[in-house]
Amino acid sequence: MSDDPMRRLQRVYAAIGEAIDTDAFEFRPVTRRDGDQYATSVRFDEASEEEMQNTIYSAVHNVANLRDHLKKWARQHGKDSGVIDKAVDASPELKMVVDLSNRDKHGGPPRDGGLSGLSPNLVRFRRGMTSVQPGQTVTTFTIFFGEAPNVAFGEGAAVMTSADVVDLSGNVVGDAIALLNVAVGQWEQVLRECGLAPEEQPG
Repeated sequence: MSDDPMRRLQRVYAAIGEAIDTDAFEFRPVTRRDGDQYATSVRFDEASEEEMQNTIYSAVHNVANLRDHLKKWARQHGKDSGVIDKAVDASPELKMVVDLSNRDKHGGPPRDGGLSGLSPNLVRFRRGMTSVQPGQTVTTFTIFFGEAPNVAFGEGAAVMTSADVVDLSGNVVGDAIALLNVAVGQWEQVLRECGLAPEEQPG
């Protein structure tokens, strides 16, 4: 297993990528006759709760574990490992990702609220086609036509697995994938400060 931070970052990209399926064409529309109309339905939420949880928590752990891997790499290469801790201390997003990872590993919230002080948790796992508003998905849709339709998905359509991030009181504080993407961007900045240059990822 490589300790190269760039290889680790590629694993992070891959883990988050598992939650975002850009090949919407694999989701087959089902068309039925309804009187003098045709109804075409497409479902995107057929993954089980356990499958969705595994997808999201795999990404959470990959992002959170970068902290320890980067600190070890920095020490071995004469870099200031304190940069990594400072980055986490300055980032509400990184703190929440580390807290989510620890909660899953230890089976419950920390007594002190964790690094973020929020005791964050993931709830309402979902899988659906992404809409215009970040964090919102469509799990199924039905369109009625006067004749049997040809269904096509537009460029950029993606089916995403995500969840709500909530605090100890159950208040929604974010979306899991949005949170992870921000956290990864912050890790990329840390790598640049360490003299490494992450490759730009496609949007």
